Amino acid sequence: ATVDSSGVVVAVAPGTTTVIALDPESFIYNTCKVTVTSNTPAKPAAPKLKLKPNYGKKQIKASWSKVKGAKSYKVAYRMAGAKKWKTLKTKKTSVTVKKLKKGSLYVFRAQTVGKSKSSKWSKQKTLYFSKVNAKVKAGKKKATVKWKKDKKANGYQIRYSYSSNMSKAKTIKVKKSQKKYKIKIIN
Repeated sequence: ATVDSSGVVVAVAPGTTTVIALDPESFIYNTCKVTVTSNTPAKPAAPKLKLKPNYGKKQIKASWSKVKGAKSYKVAYRMAGAKKWKTLKTKKTSVTVKKLKKGSLYVFRAQTVGKSKSSKWSKQKTLYFSKVNAKVKAGKKKATVKWKKDKKANGYQIRYSYSSNMSKAKTIKVKKSQKKYKIKIIN
């Protein structure tokens, strides 16, 4: 802080200082501690990205929770190995990427755009976009799903429902080392 000849204190930068006022004739003085904070908004946090594929429509929905201080968001994606990112901007907490190629590995990342600053890019998420043909064998109280392993896959998802229209469907994540999964049927 600086003090002019009239005694006006002017902040120079964020921080804390002590101002001393002294009467030169009586040598009486007083002190005052002054703290200056920045008006610059803090950098917002990066969104935590979630990916949900829709193989039938050849698209992936990227979503995240609302981030404090966000004015908008950016989602960037590319095929693994590609140098150039494609970027989508939105004020919502999700975006759908369409016209994807089956059998391709995609990389996604997201960024929060604040009033004057943007977050760092989120951790990258990868998704191998491929639909695996599976066979289902139904028993009395269980169903067994079997498939051929895909060398490029880093895991599988099985989606099932107790109704034919897939209402209240459940999704199970399966390790890449597995090639079958048993579902217990509870009625």
